[in-house]
Amino acid sequence: MESLVREQIKSHEALAVDRMSAYYGQAVAVRDVSFSVPVGASVGILGPNGAGKTTLLLALAGHLPITGSYSFNGVKRRQHRPSTLRRRGVALVPQTHAVIAEMTIERNLRAAWSTGTKDTSFANAMGEVLELFPALRGRAAELAGNLSGGQRQMLAVGRGLISRPRVLMLDEPTAGLSPKLVNELVEALITLRGSGLTVLLVEQNFSAAQRACDRLHVLRDGTIRWSGAAEDLDRQTAGVLYTGEPNNERK
Repeated sequence: MESLVREQIKSHEALAVDRMSAYYGQAVAVRDVSFSVPVGASVGILGPNGAGKTTLLLALAGHLPITGSYSFNGVKRRQHRPSTLRRRGVALVPQTHAVIAEMTIERNLRAAWSTGTKDTSFANAMGEVLELFPALRGRAAELAGNLSGGQRQMLAVGRGLISRPRVLMLDEPTAGLSPKLVNELVEALITLRGSGLTVLLVEQNFSAAQRACDRLHVLRDGTIRWSGAAEDLDRQTAGVLYTGEPNNERK
């Protein structure tokens, strides 16, 4: 399979977040967050509902006002425009409305490819997506609305990948999927992890995030409560961090 990513950039960090806060109106939804994602790494953001995980991704994708700063591929900005990020190789796969149900699989993929880096032909890029997600093969003319939930999620991730990103951000891609489909999606993410693509994965599914990621951060109430290697976080500790029980948190 051809590489799903562009040539490695020279900067050691694909993403660096420096004391960033994100806002909905006047309300602070993410507060004073700092972390980095090395080039080619897979990093997971875990946390309970309402922790600020989706807000964090939306802010990084340029959709929410922030204070502080962040950089992608060494380019530091107070705020990045979503269209600029897309062209520079940053793709966001949202949890909802990630595919256009009224369009075919091929048109969904072509629309996403047209807004990306276009460093290869559409045919080559589509072939790589279908190699990663064989359940979509032979169905290019089928409407996305006719797909199962798991197949739609595969198409959603495929739309992110076909833009040929350097950094792929995923918002809870396993939500609502059966254990079998969760496993298939995690296996695809593990394949990407070995390809050199940089991944920032937001998840509530602890097992999925631990398998797919090198490093994890636990977010609660808009702040990072724990950071470390994925294998260093066990399910019991994660549960304590999720609920916020006193005297059990560690950095």
